[in-house]
Amino acid sequence: MDGTASSPGGSTGSTDAISAEVLKQYLHLPAKEVAKRLGLCLTSLKKVCRQHGMSRWPYRKLKSIERKLESLESAKHTDAAG
Repeated sequence: MDGTASSPGGSTGSTDAISAEVLKQYLHLPAKEVAKRLGLCLTSLKKVCRQHGMSRWPYRKLKSIERKLESLESAKHTDAAG
C-alpha cells in the first residue's frame, strides 16, 4: 500500500465524514472540546480543517473580535451617558 488510501488503523473516527457544515456548528468552542465531541484527536480535527480550507481553528479569533465589540459597545454607552 502506498499510504495515499485510507488504511485501517490509526484513528478510530472517520475524518472523511465530517463536513464543513458540521464544523460550523462548533466554531464557538475551543478545538480541544470540538475534537472531544466529535470523537477525534486534536491532530485529526486539524486535518479535517485543512481539508476544508481552514488553516487555523477560529475560536480564539472569534473571541477576540467579540471582546473588541463589547469594549466598543461599552465605550459607546459611556459616551452617550456623559
